[in-house]
Order: sequence, then structure tokens, then C-alpha cells
Amino acid sequence: MTASHSTPSDPWRTAMSYVVGRKRAEEALGFLAEVSRSLADPRSAEEVSQRVCVLTTSFLADRCTIAGPDAPGALLEEATLMVPLRDGSAFLLWRAKPFSGGEVALAEEVGRRIDAALTIVRLRPAERIVKPRGLTDSGRNRLRISMSDGRLESNVRTYSRIFPAVFDRASGARIEAEDGRQWIDFFCGAGALNYGHNPPGMMRAIVDYIERNGVLHSLDMATKAKRRFLEHFAAVILGPRGLDYKVQFCGPTGANAVEAALKLARRNTRRTEVIAFERAYHGMSLGALAVTWHARARGGAGVPLRDATFVPFDDPSLDVDQALAPVAAALERTAAAAVIVETVQAEGGVHVARDEWLRGLRRLTSAHGAVLIVDDIQAGCGRTGPFFSFERAGIEPDLVCLSKSISGCGLPMSLLLIRPELDVWLPGEHNGTFRGQNLAFVAATEALRAWEEPELPAQVERAASRLTAHLRQLAPRFEVRGRGLLLGLDAGSPERASAICAAAFEGGLLVESVMGGVVKLAPPLVIDDATLDEGAAILGAAIQATGGER
Repeated sequence: MTASHSTPSDPWRTAMSYVVGRKRAEEALGFLAEVSRSLADPRSAEEVSQRVCVLTTSFLADRCTIAGPDAPGALLEEATLMVPLRDGSAFLLWRAKPFSGGEVALAEEVGRRIDAALTIVRLRPAERIVKPRGLTDSGRNRLRISMSDGRLESNVRTYSRIFPAVFDRASGARIEAEDGRQWIDFFCGAGALNYGHNPPGMMRAIVDYIERNGVLHSLDMATKAKRRFLEHFAAVILGPRGLDYKVQFCGPTGANAVEAALKLARRNTRRTEVIAFERAYHGMSLGALAVTWHARARGGAGVPLRDATFVPFDDPSLDVDQALAPVAAALERTAAAAVIVETVQAEGGVHVARDEWLRGLRRLTSAHGAVLIVDDIQAGCGRTGPFFSFERAGIEPDLVCLSKSISGCGLPMSLLLIRPELDVWLPGEHNGTFRGQNLAFVAATEALRAWEEPELPAQVERAASRLTAHLRQLAPRFEVRGRGLLLGLDAGSPERASAICAAAFEGGLLVESVMGGVVKLAPPLVIDDATLDEGAAILGAAIQATGGER
């Protein structure tokens, strides 16, 4: 990391004064001094980057204003400031829309000082900013504060920065903002909307349940809605696959299912260490975070994260035995309680484990008495084609974590599948207030109808082949990888991937970048060909707008 710790220059002072107003220039210089102190901190580059990100994001969100009609230069439709981190990921430091030439100078100076990259998506001529009739400055500020300035919502928010719009309505593969702008959604709630937005059958079932005063909250009490879900899940999913699992309803997030799996594995084996994989993502609560690889996510824990050993994920350039050797060595060395794995590392850059590697992993864990946990939170529920992502490999994990699309329409729901002999919980040993969300049970039962007939996996495969062909034609020099409708386009750097995503957003497509400079694509499983083609065309235009395949 390169940085200058010298006294602020006149251009810097001018840029800061221009952006925040001369009355706040000294406050701006105080901010710069705090940044400089952080840059001089002896801790790791990642920790310093995180600190500077927090400082700068907070400062800019609270104080930067849109320039008036006399501002020099042009107004930007959008720009992003990215901080590359050592692990190959990037932190979105600043995103503004629109912002002035003066703010560009500020962003460039911040970028120079923290070794970040500024990406300008598109310029347009400067234009007069007209205050809406009858709206006072204070009223306008209150409107901006509520969704943009971050004075009410925490700095921790992420996706409202990546997708700067106030969303209001959605249906199928499309989502609409309150101002009428529309986007095709290849993001799908980070995997929580496999069946698209507001599927009509699920919406009708939810409305009917509410209108008849169905029980909403029930902890883990028995309800008719829960019984119907369990019956359908056993009949439609477990039975036809010959799987013998008991179902534990966890707290409403995927991380809670991971927490339950880790606790149960340790309780069964009376061991503590868990083997996880480089680039893995399993959640943000402390237990799940301990087996998550991402440095920035781990940095927020505030306490040491222990009892986890990380080994390399499957490497397709190696033969299977070579790729499994680090796992075997770790099992010999640690006497681990469990191995936790994603068959497709979605947030880790869309890396896919080979079927042979997964079968070898199953053999290794069995031989060493370790519990095999498959985190199918994002790759499950049909995202890769079959309902479970591990079906292709023909393995049966000991524990399976499900969440996100298990509810069918984005309602919070999480569950853990447990081999019966491992279900050694005492009553209440892992519990929570919201482990019985009946609206989610209603929607999830309706979602299972899609799996009563065999067409859906084939439909996913057809759509995946179509989208892959588009990607290889649009960007033949970029690597395309993934499985089913969980695909990644490797743009070569975090900055480039983020720029493509930002340009795609301006063009009417929601996509996100993930670790290693990869654009992740996860459209609805039920998307029609015309919408898929339209989304791919927008992505192609975004690639060209940000420099093609250079």
C-alpha cells in the first residue's frame, strides 16, 4: 500500500472546501488527519484499509453535497472508488450519483492516498439542479438522509450502496424503483429468489393464509403450516432421493443453520476443530465467521476466531488425489470434528468442486470419524440444477444447511438436515424466537410444487447453457465458470468487475461482483429466454462500456 502522510496540499484543501463548503473546510482537514493517522498504523494493510473505508464512507455520506449549476466540469452519472485488498477482493469505498467535478478531485485524492482505484462509469454535461417546488431545503435533506446519507441507517449497509435506487415493486425477473426505473435481476437476493420475485402461486397462498388469520408466530410449536411443509418436503424432496434426514428449524438466517451444524458436529464427536476451505463463506455470526475465509468479514468479529483450519479448495488443475492431499493431512493433524464445504463457492468467486473430489472428501471424513457438513444455502434449492447441489456427486452428507430459497419467495427461513443418529440435541439446546415462521412454511410448501414434476432441473440446464453461450460470445477472453444458473465471469480484477456491475446497473441489470474480480450471475431458475437474452445483452454493453476485454 502506498500513501503520502504529508500535510494536505492546497489542491486537496480546495477540493475539500469545494465539496463540503468553505465553512466545513477545517472539519474536512480533521478527517484527513484521521485518515493519515490510520495510514501510519502498524497493523496489516487489510485492517488499515478497512479503517480508512469506514472513515471515508462515513465522512462522504454525511457531508458531501451535490454541486450547484455554476460548478466547473461535468456531473458524473456514477463513479466508484474501490480499495483492493490483499486477499484478492475489493472494498467498495465510495459510490455517488451524481457528483461534481469537485467531488471527483476529492475522490482522486483519497484514491492516491490509500492506493485505491477510481472508476468513472459515464459523464454527461453539467446541468442545473432544480429544487422541487414547495419543498424546503430541510425537507429535501430529510428525504435524502433517510435513504442515502446514512444518518439513520448504519454504515454497515452494503447493497444500497451497490444498487443506488429505492426499490418498490417486483415480479418474476424484473424489479422496479419508486421513480419507475426497471432492472432485470440477475442478482436475485444473493440466491434467496430462485423462483423469481413474488411468484403468483406463493403470493396467493400467503394472502389466503393471512386472510383466514393463520398463525404467524409460534416458535417451534406444532402448527398446521409446519406439518404441511414437513409432509411435502419428505414426499417431494427426501423420499424420491432416498435420503434419511431429520429436519431442524433454526433461526431465520443461513448463518444460524451453520451455527447449529457446527455445534452438533462438536457435540457428537467431542472434538473442537473444524476444517474449512480457502475462499469459503458461511455467514457473519461468530461460529460461522470462524469458518469463513474472507479477511474483511473476519475483521469485524472483534475477538479471535479459533478452532478452524483452512485448506485449499478443489483445484481442477490437479488430479483428485493431489487436490485432496491437504484435506487428508489436516484430518490426520487435527482430529477434526467436521469438514464444512460449499460444492460451489458462490461468494468466493464461483469455484466448483468436481464430483470426484466431493466423493473423495466423503471417504476421507468417514475414515477419520469427522462429520461432513454441506453448506447448500446458496447453491441448493435447484440453483445448480438438482434440488441439492451434491446430488451429482452421489454423496450423502451428514448435515446439510439450507436457507435463502428454501422459503421460495425471500421470506426468512433456515433449516438443518440431520442424519438421525446424529440428532443428539437435548430439548431447547439450540433454539430461537423465530425458528417457526409460518408464512415461510406456507410459501415453501407451495414452492415444492415446482419439484413434483421432473422438468425444472432440465429447464435450469437449458437456461444455463444459453447464458453460458452468451457470455462466451460477449467476452471470449474472460473465463466463465460455475454450475447451473450460478455462473461467474472472471473479469481479472476486483476493480474491473465492480465497474462492469456498475455499468450494468446503469443499463438496467442487477449483478454483483464477488471475490477475485468475478461478476456473479444468478438469474431466476424460471426465467424466460427473451428476458435472459435481454439481460445478457445489457451485460455485454457494460463490458464494452468499461473497456471491452482489455
